[in-house]
Amino acid sequence: MLGTLLDKVSGRTDQRFLGTLLFPSFILLTGIGSLVVTQIGWAHTLTWWSALDGSRRVLLVAAAVTATFLIVLLLAVRLRTLVRFFEGQWPEPLATLGRKRQERRRARTTDFEKRYYLFPTESLMPTRLGNVLRAAEDYPHSNDRYGMDSAFFWPRLYSVLPDSFRAS
Repeated sequence: MLGTLLDKVSGRTDQRFLGTLLFPSFILLTGIGSLVVTQIGWAHTLTWWSALDGSRRVLLVAAAVTATFLIVLLLAVRLRTLVRFFEGQWPEPLATLGRKRQERRRARTTDFEKRYYLFPTESLMPTRLGNVLRAAEDYPHSNDRYGMDSAFFWPRLYSVLPDSFRAS
């Protein structure tokens, strides 16, 4: 019965969900748990764990797995908001401070190739991730290249690419 349940759960989770949300969240929550146990004390925690009977241990592990999945599902629902936050789509006073910081970073960067890949040609974003993504959008959008909006065309082109190209 447990094997059938695991087959159903694993069949419903695609590879991107596991790689981008579940595994990193599991690592983060394991790290947080380790910090909490270190604060409490490993000897005390092991003594407490040893005092529990088997059914309570199973319930605790099931609760931890369930909590991890719930946290991951909440992240999945708010993923677009999180990406926008890390891109630097912030309220204006905070965004201005971030852009000034990125302007100082760009002024210190003397290597042309780094500057080309790390900073957009026109408007800076408040975060490093936002600048890299904007620079990637600027490349096909420039009149010297293709003059196309990559955010619009790339998802449509991706679906018709050969599998060998997608894999690389």
